[in-house]
Amino acid sequence: MTALEILPKAIQHADLHKTSKPDVFGFGESGQTHDVDMWLSLRAYVFLKEEYPLTIPYLKYDKKRDQYRLQVTVNNLAPVERFVKGLEGEIVVVN
Repeated sequence: MTALEILPKAIQHADLHKTSKPDVFGFGESGQTHDVDMWLSLRAYVFLKEEYPLTIPYLKYDKKRDQYRLQVTVNNLAPVERFVKGLEGEIVVVN
């Protein structure tokens, strides 16, 4: 791109455009939310932080269990299910 020209024209159908805040897995609002609660091994914790850094504030370490817990509300369960299936035996889903 070498130039930008701003036109004095309003956006057509601006009232039909909606913004939606993505969840920690990058999925926008779909009108439905899901609570996720799961325990992760150190390995799963490291992979989750690397692949989905927006989950970091929702991860807590439990000394007694020596595991990490993710408790968050998401807009779509597909990435959560894919992550759990990819690390079978490393994650325990509470609900």
